[in-house]
Amino acid sequence: MTHAPNETFRLRAYRAVFALAGAYNLAFGAWAGLRPLDFFRVFRMEAPRYPAIWACLGMVVGIYGLLYLYAARHLDRAEPIIAVGLLGKILGPIGLVTTAQGELPAYMLSLLALNDLVWWLPFGLFLLERWRGAARLRALAPWACAALTALALAAMALVLRPGVEVEPEVARRVAYIRGHLAAWRLGWATWMAAAIALTGFYAWWGARARDGRLALLAVLAAGVGLAFDLVGESLYAAWLPGLKNEDFEVM
Repeated sequence: MTHAPNETFRLRAYRAVFALAGAYNLAFGAWAGLRPLDFFRVFRMEAPRYPAIWACLGMVVGIYGLLYLYAARHLDRAEPIIAVGLLGKILGPIGLVTTAQGELPAYMLSLLALNDLVWWLPFGLFLLERWRGAARLRALAPWACAALTALALAAMALVLRPGVEVEPEVARRVAYIRGHLAAWRLGWATWMAAAIALTGFYAWWGARARDGRLALLAVLAAGVGLAFDLVGESLYAAWLPGLKNEDFEVM
């Protein structure tokens, strides 16, 4: 079965993304299963009375990883797996935000960024592949990237600037962040969205590049950069406001 060049690139990209999702789930599952208390130390949470429950949850996450690896190898049978995976990655953050307020720390945003948010775009696009308007949706990639990047720049200039190193006085940065916490976190959320859109733009460009394999490597490199980007921005959004005043001095 042959495919047009851009379609072949998309299939390779989906395989790579699902393989990365599988590897991530397996790694997270092994970490949670073998060292169940580490997670609570990292996120500064009280250790559970029965850590075996968390270890069992890690086993479930790892099993999802096996399914994603299967989906990467068999794209023609991947839709149910990816649909269930995307549903979990949407309902999980919604449940965390709506039912766990005050129970879980804001530090969990870093986990949501890697566990859930980063996968929304590729999983969703894969499920829309058979939709008639999928091509038109993909054509919006550069415009969406430009719009979200402009929004992120505006957020930096109008919202985030007083809380970053451009402001030389640490005390004023601390006071601004804690006095405008919702706006601070929303501003960094726009940067996360812009980073995800940029990776989507690379994928849009890669489908049109002459050397599809080289373009795929570029998209994967952008994806790795995206992971670090999301971690850094989630640290600014979720962890920074909870630091003690003296800790800002070492930033």
